[in-house]
Amino acid sequence: MVAKDEDSDLAILKISGNGFPGFGTIPYKIKTNTAEVAENVWVVGFPEADIMGEEVKYSEGVINSRSGIGGDKSTYQISAQVSHGSSGSPVFDDYGNLIGIVSSGLDASVQQNVYYAIKTSYL
Repeated sequence: MVAKDEDSDLAILKISGNGFPGFGTIPYKIKTNTAEVAENVWVVGFPEADIMGEEVKYSEGVINSRSGIGGDKSTYQISAQVSHGSSGSPVFDDYGNLIGIVSSGLDASVQQNVYYAIKTSYL
């Protein structure tokens, strides 16, 4: 582990060893300036693979708010529906830039279809 942030539940890992060939060139850029409200986003991930299957899951939506619960400036509120177990999934804009990491959602008994992503500027 290179770095960790327990508050945002993120860690940066370094993989090394003779058996690891590397990832090559990453096919996207990391956008560090804040996305705008109503900007299109899409999410890919592998939630609950043991139940939902190992095929990648895709969802799309928009930035609903440039802040999260209680006005938290480190997160976006997004409308892209993500399933339980999607934390850590990448959030991309229409240009293929990474703009966030799925972090949480509100319990459906409080409010349905409200999800949050940590902004890449906080990575």
